[in-house]
Amino acid sequence: MKKLLAALITMCLLAGLAACSDTQQTDSAKELDINEIVNDDGVRFTPSLSSTGTTEDMPLDSDKIIICGDTYTLPIKLSDLTDNGWELVSDNFENDFAGETRTLLTGFKMKNDSYGEISLLEVYNDASYNRPIEHCLITGISLHYYTENTLDDPDYYDSFSNKATFVFPGGITYKSTASDVLGIYGNPYNEKYFYGGDNTEDRIVYTHHRESSLSFSYSFRPDGTLSYAYVQLEID
Repeated sequence: MKKLLAALITMCLLAGLAACSDTQQTDSAKELDINEIVNDDGVRFTPSLSSTGTTEDMPLDSDKIIICGDTYTLPIKLSDLTDNGWELVSDNFENDFAGETRTLLTGFKMKNDSYGEISLLEVYNDASYNRPIEHCLITGISLHYYTENTLDDPDYYDSFSNKATFVFPGGITYKSTASDVLGIYGNPYNEKYFYGGDNTEDRIVYTHHRESSLSFSYSFRPDGTLSYAYVQLEID
């Protein structure tokens, strides 16, 4: 009887250990999916959690972006931004945009009293006739992160100090570094995910993601911290 009881206890302990092992493997697999990416060379890369916040649920092929906690899908209507507290402050937005054209913008800025500013860099008029910006689609947005020691004019710096946050596909944020971007997006000259790209001394560009049709440009300071981020929807 004692032998039978001992055998039953042993079987229960073994079953518990097996279940615990399965749980640990499942948890490890979940963590791997979120925090580790295989780059173009097949090397597993773990981004810095302190910089990028890679637990953000933002896969690389997503067509969504997050600005100051609000999620947008490009192209964006101007009302999508104004409804969330953004105000168009440029003095040259009253001109209509030609029908069925994409127009690069200069100096079109939106400000939010709580966060800072963003720049509208491209607008698309999908109608066959001229329309004001309020009736067009925003296809390109950028965010600047200037620091006082990069600008000679203190007044210029004060007017562009920025607290606006963002999360772009792949989990890239305003705290990301150049190594984070390269680790998550891969070599910009490798056309596995994007149709093209470029990598200069202070800027990394990825052109036209094969799934989302989004393009990205990131600029960095000499210490590798981010100073500029740009996202654009490629419309054929």
